[in-house]
Amino acid sequence: PESKGITVPTETGLYEITVETTDGNNTVTQTYYIYVDKTAPTVEPTYTKTTNSITVTPNAQDADSGIAEITYTLKNGNTVIATNKTGKFTGLNDE
Repeated sequence: PESKGITVPTETGLYEITVETTDGNNTVTQTYYIYVDKTAPTVEPTYTKTTNSITVTPNAQDADSGIAEITYTLKNGNTVIATNKTGKFTGLNDE
């Protein structure tokens, strides 16, 4: 069997990969399509604060692949206080 390495594309775009397998008598060919996104998302967060809560709005965009997930982490220095997927932190003390 022959095996060749694949070089991962360095540019954003849709790429086609064709795999051909043969046993000497029969050949099977399959084509796969992959989208490579080399552009990072942008984020310009804003927040609103009340006496005991903070709500973060991410204002995140990614024109190529979209935003799959956003995780919010509230820290005090290096100490993680809370992490969530909603951006709302409640029960905080206003010190």
